Amino acid sequence: MNAMMFSEGTLGLRRVAARGCPGWSWADVEPVFARSAAGAFPLADLPDRHVLAEAFVHSAEAAGIPVATDLNGENNEGVGLVPVSQRRGRRFSVVDGYLRPARRRPNLTVVTDALVSRILVEDGKAVGVAFRNEDDAVEDEARCNREVVVCAGAVDRPISSSCPELARARR
Repeated sequence: MNAMMFSEGTLGLRRVAARGCPGWSWADVEPVFARSAAGAFPLADLPDRHVLAEAFVHSAEAAGIPVATDLNGENNEGVGLVPVSQRRGRRFSVVDGYLRPARRRPNLTVVTDALVSRILVEDGKAVGVAFRNEDDAVEDEARCNREVVVCAGAVDRPISSSCPELARARR
């Protein structure tokens, strides 16, 4: 399911996000992605490209679909080979980049089997998250002083339902 592929989203999805969710335009999010890729979460070209992947890209190009040289760039609509989250040829996850380096910090608490229900925003700034444990219907909050990093996979709802335009765009 994961395949170590990394995509920051299509230009069309970003346009929808910018209309319905201020602060999510390409100009707003690109510096965050760049900072992450330069440090905590490196991206790489897939070192061992499968012959069928190469053939798929060439076939799409022959059919008139433009080749996107950077699928995580500002204009990424088209076909191309997706960058991967790898370091030295091995999967490199958000856990590797963010959690493991911080695991001994006294101000870190890891909550498992929890589902984030919303991002807490005060004065236009994310200050934490509200969540429920799998077995508990009571909502709890985790707050922070510096920044909120939201990581979501392809299972369940990777996009917050607090942004209706974005939620509708992904359906």
